[in-house]
Amino acid sequence: MRGNLLIRFVLEAALDLSMSITLQIYYSDLNGGLFGSSEVFYVMNSILTILLGPMAIIAAVFLTVFYIKTFHRWNDEDYDERYGAIFDGLRKDTKLALLYPIIFILRRILFSIVAIYSLDELIIQVACLFVFSTISVLYLIIVKPFEEPLMQQLEIFNEVCTLALVYVMICFSDWNLNLEITEHYYDIAFMVGMAVNLLVHVYFLIKASCVSTKDKIKDKCCKKKQVKKAVMKSKLVSPNELGVIKEEADLEN
Repeated sequence: MRGNLLIRFVLEAALDLSMSITLQIYYSDLNGGLFGSSEVFYVMNSILTILLGPMAIIAAVFLTVFYIKTFHRWNDEDYDERYGAIFDGLRKDTKLALLYPIIFILRRILFSIVAIYSLDELIIQVACLFVFSTISVLYLIIVKPFEEPLMQQLEIFNEVCTLALVYVMICFSDWNLNLEITEHYYDIAFMVGMAVNLLVHVYFLIKASCVSTKDKIKDKCCKKKQVKKAVMKSKLVSPNELGVIKEEADLEN
Protein backbone atom coordinates (compact mmCIF):
# COMPACT_ATOMS: atom_id res chain seq x y z
CA MET A 1 0.00 0.00 0.00
CA ARG A 2 2.83 2.41 0.79
CA GLY A 3 4.02 2.63 -2.83
CA ASN A 4 0.60 2.39 -4.44
CA LEU A 5 -0.45 5.74 -2.96
CA LEU A 6 2.32 7.61 -4.79
CA ILE A 7 1.76 5.64 -7.97
CA ARG A 8 -1.97 6.36 -8.06
CA PHE A 9 -1.29 10.03 -7.35
CA VAL A 10 1.11 10.27 -10.31
CA LEU A 11 -1.31 8.48 -12.65
CA GLU A 12 -4.45 10.35 -11.63
CA ALA A 13 -2.88 13.78 -11.25
CA ALA A 14 -0.74 13.67 -14.40
CA LEU A 15 -3.15 15.80 -16.46
CA ASP A 16 -3.97 18.25 -13.66
CA LEU A 17 -0.33 18.79 -12.72
CA SER A 18 0.86 19.15 -16.29
CA MET A 19 -1.93 21.61 -17.12
CA SER A 20 -1.27 23.68 -13.99
CA ILE A 21 2.50 23.79 -14.49
CA THR A 22 2.23 24.57 -18.21
CA LEU A 23 -0.32 27.34 -17.60
CA GLN A 24 1.87 28.92 -14.93
CA ILE A 25 4.95 28.86 -17.16
CA TYR A 26 2.97 30.18 -20.14
CA TYR A 27 1.47 33.14 -18.29
CA SER A 28 4.67 33.87 -16.37
CA ASP A 29 6.43 34.36 -19.72
CA LEU A 30 3.86 37.03 -20.52
CA ASN A 31 4.46 38.76 -17.18
CA GLY A 32 8.24 38.93 -16.98
CA GLY A 33 9.09 35.42 -15.73
CA LEU A 34 8.12 33.21 -12.80
CA PHE A 35 8.86 35.99 -10.31
CA GLY A 36 7.79 38.90 -12.49
CA SER A 37 5.23 40.00 -9.90
CA SER A 38 5.48 40.59 -6.15
CA GLU A 39 1.91 39.49 -5.40
CA VAL A 40 1.71 36.70 -2.83
CA PHE A 41 -0.59 34.56 -4.98
CA TYR A 42 1.71 34.89 -8.00
CA VAL A 43 4.83 34.10 -5.95
CA MET A 44 3.22 31.03 -4.37
CA ASN A 45 2.22 29.72 -7.79
CA SER A 46 5.75 30.23 -9.02
CA ILE A 47 7.23 28.37 -6.04
CA LEU A 48 4.84 25.44 -6.52
CA THR A 49 5.70 25.33 -10.22
CA ILE A 50 9.43 25.19 -9.47
CA LEU A 51 8.88 22.42 -6.89
CA LEU A 52 6.24 20.29 -8.60
CA GLY A 53 7.70 20.42 -12.12
CA PRO A 54 11.04 18.73 -11.34
CA MET A 55 9.38 16.45 -8.76
CA ALA A 56 6.91 15.15 -11.34
CA ILE A 57 9.67 14.46 -13.86
CA ILE A 58 11.90 12.79 -11.27
CA ALA A 59 9.00 10.67 -9.98
CA ALA A 60 8.14 9.47 -13.50
CA VAL A 61 11.77 8.58 -14.29
CA PHE A 62 12.30 6.93 -10.89
CA LEU A 63 9.15 4.79 -11.18
CA THR A 64 10.08 3.67 -14.70
CA VAL A 65 13.60 2.59 -13.65
CA PHE A 66 12.26 1.00 -10.46
CA TYR A 67 9.75 -1.20 -12.26
CA ILE A 68 12.23 -2.25 -14.94
CA LYS A 69 14.77 -3.24 -12.27
CA THR A 70 12.17 -5.22 -10.31
CA PHE A 71 10.64 -7.03 -13.31
CA HIS A 72 11.40 -10.43 -11.74
CA ARG A 73 9.15 -9.56 -8.77
CA TRP A 74 6.08 -8.38 -10.68
CA ASN A 75 4.17 -11.60 -9.93
CA ASP A 76 4.94 -11.66 -6.19
CA GLU A 77 1.86 -11.14 -4.01
CA ASP A 78 3.69 -8.94 -1.50
CA TYR A 79 5.15 -6.82 -4.32
CA ASP A 80 1.72 -6.50 -5.91
CA GLU A 81 0.15 -5.28 -2.65
CA ARG A 82 2.82 -2.58 -2.25
CA TYR A 83 3.61 -1.48 -5.78
CA GLY A 84 1.15 -3.25 -8.10
CA ALA A 85 -1.32 -0.41 -8.64
CA ILE A 86 0.35 0.53 -11.91
CA PHE A 87 -0.33 -2.97 -13.32
CA ASP A 88 -4.08 -2.93 -12.70
CA GLY A 89 -5.44 -5.13 -15.50
CA LEU A 90 -2.08 -5.35 -17.29
CA ARG A 91 0.04 -8.37 -18.13
CA LYS A 92 3.05 -9.01 -15.93
CA ASP A 93 5.00 -11.34 -18.18
CA THR A 94 6.54 -8.64 -20.37
CA LYS A 95 8.29 -5.34 -19.68
CA LEU A 96 6.47 -3.79 -22.64
CA ALA A 97 3.29 -3.71 -20.53
CA LEU A 98 4.96 -0.92 -18.55
CA LEU A 99 4.77 1.27 -21.65
CA TYR A 100 1.02 1.62 -21.21
CA PRO A 101 1.12 3.82 -18.06
CA ILE A 102 4.17 5.65 -19.50
CA ILE A 103 2.23 6.48 -22.68
CA PHE A 104 -0.76 7.36 -20.50
CA ILE A 105 1.26 10.02 -18.63
CA LEU A 106 3.23 11.31 -21.63
CA ARG A 107 0.05 11.85 -23.63
CA ARG A 108 -1.35 14.08 -20.91
CA ILE A 109 1.83 16.08 -20.52
CA LEU A 110 2.22 16.64 -24.26
CA PHE A 111 -1.49 17.40 -24.63
CA SER A 112 -1.21 20.11 -21.98
CA ILE A 113 1.77 21.71 -23.71
CA VAL A 114 0.20 21.58 -27.17
CA ALA A 115 -3.23 22.76 -26.01
CA ILE A 116 -1.80 25.83 -24.25
CA TYR A 117 1.06 26.87 -26.53
CA SER A 118 -0.96 26.20 -29.71
CA LEU A 119 -4.13 27.78 -28.42
CA ASP A 120 -5.03 29.42 -31.75
CA GLU A 121 -3.73 26.61 -33.97
CA LEU A 122 -6.45 23.99 -34.15
CA ILE A 123 -4.74 22.01 -36.88
CA ILE A 124 -1.59 21.57 -34.74
CA GLN A 125 -3.68 20.29 -31.84
CA VAL A 126 -5.55 17.90 -34.13
CA ALA A 127 -2.32 16.65 -35.71
CA CYS A 128 -0.83 15.92 -32.28
CA LEU A 129 -3.98 14.09 -31.17
CA PHE A 130 -3.83 12.03 -34.35
CA VAL A 131 -0.18 11.07 -33.72
CA PHE A 132 -0.82 10.19 -30.05
CA SER A 133 -3.84 8.01 -30.87
CA THR A 134 -2.09 6.27 -33.76
CA ILE A 135 0.87 5.37 -31.56
CA SER A 136 -1.51 4.07 -28.88
CA VAL A 137 -3.45 1.92 -31.37
CA LEU A 138 -0.26 0.39 -32.76
CA TYR A 139 1.00 -0.32 -29.25
CA LEU A 140 -2.28 -1.94 -28.18
CA ILE A 141 -2.49 -4.13 -31.28
CA ILE A 142 1.16 -5.25 -31.28
CA VAL A 143 1.89 -5.63 -27.54
CA LYS A 144 -1.59 -6.53 -26.22
CA PRO A 145 -0.77 -5.28 -22.69
CA PHE A 146 -4.09 -6.24 -21.03
CA GLU A 147 -4.84 -9.59 -19.45
CA GLU A 148 -8.54 -9.61 -20.36
CA PRO A 149 -9.46 -9.58 -24.08
CA LEU A 150 -12.48 -7.38 -23.34
CA MET A 151 -10.31 -4.62 -21.85
CA GLN A 152 -7.96 -4.94 -24.80
CA GLN A 153 -10.80 -4.53 -27.28
CA LEU A 154 -12.34 -1.63 -25.36
CA GLU A 155 -9.05 0.28 -25.31
CA ILE A 156 -8.60 -0.22 -29.05
CA PHE A 157 -12.21 0.86 -29.56
CA ASN A 158 -11.55 4.04 -27.53
CA GLU A 159 -8.52 4.94 -29.61
CA VAL A 160 -10.32 4.23 -32.89
CA CYS A 161 -13.19 6.47 -31.73
CA THR A 162 -10.65 9.16 -30.87
CA LEU A 163 -9.12 8.90 -34.33
CA ALA A 164 -12.57 9.17 -35.93
CA LEU A 165 -13.36 12.26 -33.86
CA VAL A 166 -9.99 13.76 -34.76
CA TYR A 167 -10.86 13.42 -38.44
CA VAL A 168 -14.15 15.21 -37.75
CA MET A 169 -12.26 17.96 -35.91
CA ILE A 170 -10.17 18.57 -39.04
CA CYS A 171 -13.41 19.69 -40.68
CA PHE A 172 -13.62 22.55 -38.14
CA SER A 173 -10.20 23.89 -39.18
CA ASP A 174 -9.27 26.39 -41.89
CA TRP A 175 -8.56 23.47 -44.20
CA ASN A 176 -12.29 23.09 -44.76
CA LEU A 177 -13.28 25.78 -47.26
CA ASN A 178 -17.00 24.99 -46.85
CA LEU A 179 -17.07 25.19 -43.05
CA GLU A 180 -19.74 27.89 -42.84
CA ILE A 181 -22.10 25.93 -45.07
CA THR A 182 -21.72 22.44 -43.58
CA GLU A 183 -20.66 23.17 -40.00
CA HIS A 184 -23.82 21.74 -38.43
CA TYR A 185 -23.23 18.37 -40.14
CA TYR A 186 -19.83 18.11 -38.48
CA ASP A 187 -21.38 19.07 -35.14
CA ILE A 188 -23.85 16.21 -35.47
CA ALA A 189 -21.15 13.75 -36.57
CA PHE A 190 -18.96 14.68 -33.60
CA MET A 191 -21.83 14.32 -31.10
CA VAL A 192 -22.87 10.97 -32.62
CA GLY A 193 -19.30 9.68 -32.28
CA MET A 194 -19.16 10.74 -28.65
CA ALA A 195 -22.58 9.18 -27.96
CA VAL A 196 -21.58 5.84 -29.51
CA ASN A 197 -18.43 5.67 -27.40
CA LEU A 198 -20.37 6.54 -24.25
CA LEU A 199 -23.20 4.07 -24.91
CA VAL A 200 -20.76 1.19 -25.50
CA HIS A 201 -19.09 1.84 -22.13
CA VAL A 202 -22.44 2.23 -20.35
CA TYR A 203 -23.60 -1.08 -21.84
CA PHE A 204 -20.59 -2.99 -20.55
CA LEU A 205 -20.82 -1.30 -17.13
CA ILE A 206 -24.48 -2.28 -16.77
CA LYS A 207 -23.75 -5.79 -18.02
CA ALA A 208 -20.90 -6.27 -15.54
CA SER A 209 -23.06 -4.91 -12.71
CA CYS A 210 -25.93 -7.27 -13.59
CA VAL A 211 -23.62 -10.29 -13.78
CA SER A 212 -22.04 -9.39 -10.43
CA THR A 213 -25.46 -8.95 -8.78
CA LYS A 214 -26.70 -12.23 -10.26
CA ASP A 215 -23.67 -14.12 -8.93
CA LYS A 216 -24.12 -12.65 -5.44
CA ILE A 217 -27.81 -13.60 -5.36
CA LYS A 218 -26.97 -17.09 -6.60
CA ASP A 219 -24.32 -17.56 -3.90
CA LYS A 220 -26.74 -16.44 -1.18
CA CYS A 221 -29.46 -18.80 -2.44
CA CYS A 222 -27.03 -21.72 -2.51
CA LYS A 223 -25.90 -20.94 1.01
CA LYS A 224 -29.49 -20.83 2.27
CA LYS A 225 -30.23 -24.19 0.65
CA GLN A 226 -27.17 -25.73 2.25
CA VAL A 227 -28.19 -24.36 5.64
CA LYS A 228 -31.69 -25.79 5.22
CA LYS A 229 -30.26 -29.17 4.32
CA ALA A 230 -28.03 -28.99 7.38
CA VAL A 231 -31.07 -28.20 9.58
CA MET A 232 -32.97 -31.15 8.12
CA LYS A 233 -30.04 -33.43 8.75
CA SER A 234 -29.67 -32.13 12.28
CA LYS A 235 -32.62 -34.23 13.30
CA LEU A 236 -30.72 -37.33 12.25
CA VAL A 237 -27.14 -36.46 13.22
CA SER A 238 -25.38 -35.39 16.38
CA PRO A 239 -24.60 -31.72 17.19
CA ASN A 240 -20.93 -32.29 16.39
CA GLU A 241 -21.73 -33.68 12.93
CA LEU A 242 -24.08 -30.74 12.34
CA GLY A 243 -21.23 -28.30 13.07
CA VAL A 244 -19.01 -30.08 10.55
CA ILE A 245 -21.73 -29.84 7.88
CA LYS A 246 -22.13 -26.08 8.44
CA GLU A 247 -18.36 -25.55 8.28
CA GLU A 248 -18.21 -27.46 4.98
CA ALA A 249 -21.03 -25.28 3.60
CA ASP A 250 -19.17 -22.12 4.60
CA LEU A 251 -15.97 -23.35 2.99
CA GLU A 252 -17.72 -24.14 -0.29
CA ASN A 253 -19.01 -20.54 -0.41
